[in-house]
Amino acid sequence: MRKLIKDSNWFECKEQFQSDLKDVPFEDLQKLKQKVGLKAFNSLMAGGSSQAKPKSFKKADKNKPNEQSSKKPVSRFREVIQVKKKKVQDPRFSDLCGTYDETFFKKSFSFIDDIRVRERNELQDQLAKSKDPEEKEKIKYLLNRMTQQDMAGKKKEKSVEIKQKIRVQEKALVQDGKLPFHLKKSERKKLELAEQYRELKKSGKLEQYLTKKRKKNARKEKRKMPGRGNME
Repeated sequence: MRKLIKDSNWFECKEQFQSDLKDVPFEDLQKLKQKVGLKAFNSLMAGGSSQAKPKSFKKADKNKPNEQSSKKPVSRFREVIQVKKKKVQDPRFSDLCGTYDETFFKKSFSFIDDIRVRERNELQDQLAKSKDPEEKEKIKYLLNRMTQQDMAGKKKEKSVEIKQKIRVQEKALVQDGKLPFHLKKSERKKLELAEQYRELKKSGKLEQYLTKKRKKNARKEKRKMPGRGNME
């Protein structure tokens, strides 16, 4: 009964709306048509609402697949078969790869030092045979870089050796019942410099090293000095 009342009210409103439209001038109707669009205008003329409700697709059976509109474009990327994603692990931060042992690492990759020596000899042979100035400059640059890398590697090895010696001394003191001590960074630096001094003196390159050091310090002091313009 309520449904019949609602339907009758809807028809009455529709008839009233259409009768009101008869009194509207044609020019106003054309302006309204241009303003709201053809689809909305036709819906108004038919007595319906201007906003079309989206069609809802219902499944007849829950086991059946969902019904999709043919107007909706299908995505290019579809997951047809579910595949488990592979988890990428970084060996540097993974506990499964164990802990990093620098000594073991150097022993395992000690063959790289032999390769570097062979490469250095090849570059030196190329430098002796080459007659192109640009090629010679490139080879000299590579040799200089390799020398600097070797020096940095040796310096790091010395630092590691000093740290290991200090650790051995600390363990011995703890075993004797004394309190452990930890050297500051500045104290460790002094020990490294003392070790470097002994190595240079042993190899006979101490004077050469000190001369370079003095020249370097002199250049630094010269940069810090005020210019003539500032003096005036």
